Amino acid sequence: MMESGVLPIMSLASKPIARILLSCSETATTEGSFSTIPFPGKYTKVFAVPRSIPSFFEKIPIEQIYHKNAKIKIMKIVTVIPLSKGIFKEELTYFTAKEISNGSVVKIPVRNKSILGIVISSTDASETKSNIKNMSFNLRKITEIKENSILRNQFLSTGIEVSEYFASSKSRTLLSLIPVSFRENYDKISKLNKSDIEETEKINNIKTEKILFQTNKEDRISYYKTLIRSSFAEKKSLFFILPTEQDVEIWSKELSRGIENFSFKAHGGMSEKKQIEAFNNIVETDHVILVVASPQFLSIPRKDIKNIILENESKTSYKMMVRPFLDFRIFAELYAQKIQAKFILADTLLRFETLGRREEFTEISSLSFRLNFEGEIEIKDPNKKTEEENNKKYKLLSEENIEEIKKTISKKQNVFVFSLRKGLATITICKDCSSPVLCENCSSPVVLYLSQDGKKRMFICNKCKTQMDPQIKCPNCDSWNLTPLGIGTEGVEEEIKKNFPKTKIFKIDKESAKTNAGAIKIIKSFVTSLTFIF
Repeated sequence: MMESGVLPIMSLASKPIARILLSCSETATTEGSFSTIPFPGKYTKVFAVPRSIPSFFEKIPIEQIYHKNAKIKIMKIVTVIPLSKGIFKEELTYFTAKEISNGSVVKIPVRNKSILGIVISSTDASETKSNIKNMSFNLRKITEIKENSILRNQFLSTGIEVSEYFASSKSRTLLSLIPVSFRENYDKISKLNKSDIEETEKINNIKTEKILFQTNKEDRISYYKTLIRSSFAEKKSLFFILPTEQDVEIWSKELSRGIENFSFKAHGGMSEKKQIEAFNNIVETDHVILVVASPQFLSIPRKDIKNIILENESKTSYKMMVRPFLDFRIFAELYAQKIQAKFILADTLLRFETLGRREEFTEISSLSFRLNFEGEIEIKDPNKKTEEENNKKYKLLSEENIEEIKKTISKKQNVFVFSLRKGLATITICKDCSSPVLCENCSSPVVLYLSQDGKKRMFICNKCKTQMDPQIKCPNCDSWNLTPLGIGTEGVEEEIKKNFPKTKIFKIDKESAKTNAGAIKIIKSFVTSLTFIF
């Protein structure tokens, strides 16, 4: 029963459906937030509208009503790794309406300046709608997309895959794989064009040949020279990976004989100018080439690399001892797979980890474990101690080792002492709370060093080179009870000086031999003197 004066509302609006097609540039909304509006290219249905609101249905061509038939660009949400120093964020997010591919170099706004970055991912805005709604910041637009890239797609995808393997961020891993000189000199280095990138994307990821090669150095060099000749005949370039600057210099000289015009070397000890020059020569040379370099220079986008040889495979230098703790041997193997290159692991004695995977590899020759060594090897058991020795204070050199050194000196023979780390102590901990002393800048463990004049001590971070006063308290519990631990070259040197004050000592490490020429000079002096070297 209806009351008088009240009429039932039974009719709909004159136009039951209104469709509004948004463009990518329309960002203003009634609520002032882009995240609350329909995404570009989407349409909204209004099933009942007041008679006073006009409909826009007639004004839109029928072929543009549905997104799939409309020629409208879709907005992209892009993740970028900054290439410049001093950016506190490892990954940054921007938007663009232009088509963009992974590996592209872009100019992005950061604070009040523009910097370069590398695109590592790009998705349609419609696929990340929920994420955009929850963002606590406003997305900024990419300023410029460079036409050329500095990385092959396979290199980028391998870097991302390796970052997941080592549980590290994509940005930290990729930046560890690219030399700083390349990242900061985009305008000075040769780059890939779009056709190069498209070509690499077409390559199928198929299994390639993996080889183990364990024999003495002379036999390996002989095999490599044959491999170089055959590869050049097949128009295939070769990339030799060496762990240290000294190794690169030595092997480059040996392998490049006769092909000096088509052989290039690259390592971190070269000047920035020389590194850029090597980059451009490697990319621009039309003839097949031989590259002898440290692992980071695999980032050079040379397309005809079909042989990757990782020499001195057992060297610990291939493993980063700071974050992201990357092992370049693993990256090189995966990258060779991506670019369909033959991959060779070689050394006089391969690692046990590698030998445990023998079934995955082909062997050039039967693996031999005999070494031609004329001297005697004696293994000392550190746990075999007398009660008297157990009560003594710990010393770097045991009484037995000191006696052996005395005998060697009396015969006018040289003594070689190895230490795996630099400095006096590789780590310092608090004996009260067991917390290590960390760098105040990057939180890496600091190393205790002697000053150049040998009169005072200091903490130095090997990662960022920050220096700290050794007279500090524990940052965790404010205790003064700090204890240095570990064996370093300077600690061993002090111990030898105490026991053999009249013997001349030569020390060789990155501090005493900063260049290859400096290292060679020390080695020559050692050979002709009665010395210690470590």
